[in-house]
Amino acid sequence: MAMMTSGKLTGTKGLVLYYELWEPSTPPRALVALAHGYAEHIGRYRHVIEALVAHGYVVAALDHHGHGQSEGPRAVTQDFDRYIQDFHHLVERVRADVPTLPLVVMGHSMGGLIAVRYTLAHQPTVAALVVSGAALQVGEETSPLLKKVSGPLARLIPNVPLLPHQNHELSRDPAIFDHFMSDPLNYTGRVKTALAYQLLSTSDATRRQLGALTVPMLIMHGTDDRLTAPSGSQRLYEMARSEDKTLRMWQDNFHEIFNELDQDNVLATLVHWLNQRFPAPGA
Repeated sequence: MAMMTSGKLTGTKGLVLYYELWEPSTPPRALVALAHGYAEHIGRYRHVIEALVAHGYVVAALDHHGHGQSEGPRAVTQDFDRYIQDFHHLVERVRADVPTLPLVVMGHSMGGLIAVRYTLAHQPTVAALVVSGAALQVGEETSPLLKKVSGPLARLIPNVPLLPHQNHELSRDPAIFDHFMSDPLNYTGRVKTALAYQLLSTSDATRRQLGALTVPMLIMHGTDDRLTAPSGSQRLYEMARSEDKTLRMWQDNFHEIFNELDQDNVLATLVHWLNQRFPAPGA
């Protein structure tokens, strides 16, 4: 039976961050460090984590500062790289116990952007990168409003609620919207100016660096995603210099492909891709 332990670690600026570590009952294949998206928390990935653990992966994940059970002003940051630094604290904490396991960095949406930036900064230690709906290019409906707040406005009034969070665009399954809005650990308010600016400027900077990536990668995106543009994932696939890279576009899917109507196929694709590259010990 899989074992889950939860704990707290000290992140940037001394904030206390909640994290979970899941371990399989069989000898592990690899360590998957998972970064969740904007306004949510790691509990929304329980089914993804359980699928990975069932196939022999150790999974570590934390609630980003200002999210879920972690400390900090809700769903805002004035320095996007703090997310990457906190994520590195998590990886270091867990790798102290499993130093020989290959590291898979995985993220969804804003977490996908975190995963890409983490990999760029720590590429020699990363065995593979997996992203879904990565926030490398904001959706067409979001971009004009985000551009209006880029610059001095975000610095002067960082916590002003500006842009409605389009939660109805998460999935074609209406139950996902209901669950999101009723979960007290999610942030359901408007996107704040500082976060909007940080997200836009960081995604712009990251797109210019994608050619430096060489690790094996699985890139997934819903074709009908209106929150993060599929073109960002297409650009990642085209620019990355990885010899082993896979792009999987899920037809008609919205933003959260792991919560879509065909989520079982998405999970199966993820597990199959990983298993091909990280065989079970002794196999």
